[in-house]
Amino acid sequence: MQPAIERNLNTLIDASCQRHAARPCVGMALEPPITYAAFRDLILQIAGLLQEYGIGQENRVAILAENSPVWGAAYFAIVRLAR
Repeated sequence: MQPAIERNLNTLIDASCQRHAARPCVGMALEPPITYAAFRDLILQIAGLLQEYGIGQENRVAILAENSPVWGAAYFAIVRLAR
């Protein structure tokens, strides 16, 4: 019997980055797209910044921003801290 594979948004982002690192992931009109690798790096940077501010699993976080790839990265960073 094989061990169960943990499936969540964090593992999905990590696996997608491994498979498609140089491919376009997200973008905005009239701007170059962000690759999977760059998007994951942005997620990790935001998650690190949130941790530096003392944000952890027990905290609530609101996102107030215009629609952009940074909004998505902020969401995934918050999810990453909720492990």
